[in-house]
Amino acid sequence: MTKGMKHMSKRVMRGARKLEILVNNFLGTGPGAKSKSTRCPEGYVTFDKWLSCYKFSTFNASWYEARDFCTGMDSDLVSIDSLKEQFLVSFFIRNNPGT
Repeated sequence: MTKGMKHMSKRVMRGARKLEILVNNFLGTGPGAKSKSTRCPEGYVTFDKWLSCYKFSTFNASWYEARDFCTGMDSDLVSIDSLKEQFLVSFFIRNNPGT
């Protein structure tokens, strides 16, 4: 590797570590994390300072079956309203397989 590429690689890794720390702190999963909010029903996930509750499932269903399941639980399918919400939900799914 050239000197410039090594320097760039180090900067990228430092940035990735900082991002991971920020995300863990925001999600409440890092060191010193606060206990999860109790405002969501059992089995649902919420993120610190976030208004929504999420229920992740691993069963296969059509969109209609999934929506019926959600409405039966007085809920609805997720509707992503922002890039930040997309990031949080995607991050959770990638880092919690089988949830």
